[in-house]
Amino acid sequence: MKKKNFIVSSILFLVLLFSMMTASAEGKQDVRIAVLPLQMADGVQLGDGVRDKLDTAFRRSVDAAAGSQRSFVTYVPKDESMDVYREILNRVEGNDDPAIVLKPLAIVVDADLVLQPELLAWQQKDYLALNQARTQSLMYTASVAAIRVTGYDRKRNKIFTRTETRTYDYEQSNIGEASYLARKCMDKALKDAELSVRIREAAQDIHKK
Repeated sequence: MKKKNFIVSSILFLVLLFSMMTASAEGKQDVRIAVLPLQMADGVQLGDGVRDKLDTAFRRSVDAAAGSQRSFVTYVPKDESMDVYREILNRVEGNDDPAIVLKPLAIVVDADLVLQPELLAWQQKDYLALNQARTQSLMYTASVAAIRVTGYDRKRNKIFTRTETRTYDYEQSNIGEASYLARKCMDKALKDAELSVRIREAAQDIHKK
């Protein structure tokens, strides 16, 4: 299987490299990051507009992780990344193995980093219950969110994955909402993935040229 994946990946790399236009790295000054739209794990459902809000929240998490290096970051246009992403999936017959998909995507769109977030769990339920002293009824919230971030670091030539889960079951509050938990998961996953370090390394490498 490993040999097959290597052959497919090698052929795909050559086909994409010579059949599609790529941005030239010569003269590049910024770290280019390709952020793919949020994917849903099987069984996860979101209300209207929630997915778009989470996509925006993830982009903000990336900005936050970049910190003072944000001025060195340029995002690959979403449409461009998705066009290439779909083309790659078509060529590998839907095989979404990150090692096969994300690396050639980075080459084609000339990205230093590719990030693919996935929502693994999402649930929120508000309910009425007695407080701990059992003197009055209060509204409570039980919620959970889990995010997995998979990425490709072109400088290190490595695929990386980080997963974070947050839960809440207490009195109703903004910090107990599933959307808030998801954002905290995003922040933590990107921190654990050392995104800021990866951006700094990519920037240093570019400015050495």
